[in-house]
Amino acid sequence: MPHDAQTIRQVAELHASGISQGFLSSLGPRFLNVLYRAIDLCDTAVLIVEKDGPRVTGFVTGGCGMGPVYRQMLRDWPSLGLSLAPVLVQPRKIKGILEILRRRDASGDAGILPRHELFSIAVAPAFRGSGTAERLYRALNDHFRAIRVPAYRIVVGESLLPAHRFYTRMGAKPVETVRIHGASTSTIYVQDL
Repeated sequence: MPHDAQTIRQVAELHASGISQGFLSSLGPRFLNVLYRAIDLCDTAVLIVEKDGPRVTGFVTGGCGMGPVYRQMLRDWPSLGLSLAPVLVQPRKIKGILEILRRRDASGDAGILPRHELFSIAVAPAFRGSGTAERLYRALNDHFRAIRVPAYRIVVGESLLPAHRFYTRMGAKPVETVRIHGASTSTIYVQDL
């Protein structure tokens, strides 16, 4: 069952504040709202949310590649167009969008990396250290196990040291280093289930 508009909006806000170093956050809250609505509606993706009453305290997303999510976004092309209008005049952001599309389409094609991926995970500052991230991560593991996914990948930017520690603690193994967005490197982890 899809999440309501308020939940999607809170997820987008939490992404913008909690994953502020990422490129997607630079595309703005309207874009993130369209993205998370598409993930929520996509048949090959999942959005798992933890709440304290009506307030989103954390979320995790994952799925089988971003291609189906992008197609879901295109179904609401007016909202997508409006959300991207401010960035379409910024060549650097257009280049970043193209890099993401290229990477997402190529990743996992060689059969070496799992096709399924953890797309994003974030926890509200007041709930960090409370076990929320661990519960969300395990919920994603349970979701993937339920659909018979044997393993999934996680792409982590080199500067995100707490994320590297978290994924290692949760049992993910680093398998490859890649360059994304010019000089930045990221580590690809694989979580076996």
